[in-house]
Amino acid sequence: MVDDLLLDANLAVLLTVGLADRKLIDQHKKLRAYSPRDFDEVTEFVALYDRLIFCPHVLAETSNLSLSITEPYRTKISNSLALIARSSTELYRSSSDASNHPQFTSLGMTDAILLTLAAEGCVLLTADAALHVAAITAGHEAYNYNHLREARIEREGE
Repeated sequence: MVDDLLLDANLAVLLTVGLADRKLIDQHKKLRAYSPRDFDEVTEFVALYDRLIFCPHVLAETSNLSLSITEPYRTKISNSLALIARSSTELYRSSSDASNHPQFTSLGMTDAILLTLAAEGCVLLTADAALHVAAITAGHEAYNYNHLREARIEREGE
């Protein structure tokens, strides 16, 4: 059995920017909640899985969020996103199908698609508490990155 991992757009932005240049994490306005250590931790988590899965909606959001920076950083991040897109697996689920998902009205299009993919057996890593709760409530395997970070901080504080 192949273990597939889904990332939400926020963590995909962290991965994209960090792969371009770890120093940019502290400078990027969309990553104020994260540090280079968070990038390391997400990268380590991703490495535990056979395949990194994205849907077009997450990649589009990642592009829009991560490229909101000036040159020369924009080009470096764009190249990083292209590398991620080429080296991951992209699964398409229609917006029409997502709009029929029970969580569509509360979580939106992209999260409804992530929940659909989680229902198909993909593991979800998210920093979005509402998405995490919806996935867990539906019986899907999902992790809230903020919980992983808090556990790490407790371990390192001991």
